[in-house]
Amino acid sequence: MPAISPPTARVVQIVEMLAATTQPKSVSEIATTTGISRATATAVVNELEAAGWVARDDELRYRIGSALPRAVDTAMPREIQEMLARIAVEAQAGATVSRISAKTLTIVAKAQAGRRAVAGFAVGQTIPLAFPAGSAVMPWRSSDERSQWLGTARRLSARSGQRLVQQVSDCGYVVYGPDHDDTGMVDLLSDLLGSVGSEVMEAALRERLLRQLSRLTSRPYSRGELGSDDVLPISYLAAPIFEGADATYELQLGPLLPGATRAEREALITTLTRGARELSELLN
Repeated sequence: MPAISPPTARVVQIVEMLAATTQPKSVSEIATTTGISRATATAVVNELEAAGWVARDDELRYRIGSALPRAVDTAMPREIQEMLARIAVEAQAGATVSRISAKTLTIVAKAQAGRRAVAGFAVGQTIPLAFPAGSAVMPWRSSDERSQWLGTARRLSARSGQRLVQQVSDCGYVVYGPDHDDTGMVDLLSDLLGSVGSEVMEAALRERLLRQLSRLTSRPYSRGELGSDDVLPISYLAAPIFEGADATYELQLGPLLPGATRAEREALITTLTRGARELSELLN
C-alpha cells in the first residue's frame, strides 16, 4: 500500500470538505469538521487562497475558488473523437475541441498528427478565459459575455475588440500568430512542452512556460494580412462548433508554423472550417 503524506492528506480533507458543502465555512468550522487543528487549518487555507483554490469572503469564511482544477465531463461521442483525428491528420497539426464558458476554456477532446504534440494542453484541463482565446465563439455570445471577455484584454481599444468580433462573424474563423517577431521562441517553448510532456512537468514551471507561449501566440491576424502574399508565422487557428444556434465549442488547430505561405494558410483554413461544420452536424 502506498505511503500517505499527512500534509497532503490534510489539504485533500479540507478541499473535499469545502467542495461537498454549499455554504462557506470559517476556519473554526473547517477545523471542527475535519478534525485538523485550527493552526494547521489556517495554514492550509492560507496556501489554498494564495493559489486561488479557495476564496475568502468578507466574513472570513472560505469556499471553493475559481482556480481549483475540477473534474469535468469531457466525454465526447466516439464519432467526434474519430472525426477530430481525421481533421488532425489532414492539417498535420494538433487539434482540440474546447468548451467555452463565460469565464473558462476546457479541453474536451484532443488529437495529434504531425511532428509536434499539442503544446501544454490535456483533456480535462480548464484555464481562465482571457482575450483573445475564445474569439471564435464571441460573435454568438451575449453582449454581457462579450464585454466581460473584452475586459480581459490588455492595451486593446473597444474599437479594436469589436473589429475582431465582426471579422470573426464575417469569416467564421480566427488565425493567431506571435505578438512579435520572435517565432524562434515559439518553436523553443512548443518543442520543450512537447518533448518533456506538460503532464509530468513541475506545476509552477509548466504555468510559466504556458504563460510565455500564450503571450507569443496571441495576436489575431486581420483579413488583409491573411490575404496577402507574405509568409506569416501561424500558431493557432480556431472556428466555432455549434449546438443548435449556440456556439458552445471551439475547434482549434495548432500547426505552430514559423512561416506559412498564403496557399498553406488557405489550406489550413479550409480544413478548419470544414471540420468545424462537420463537427457541428455531428453534435446536432
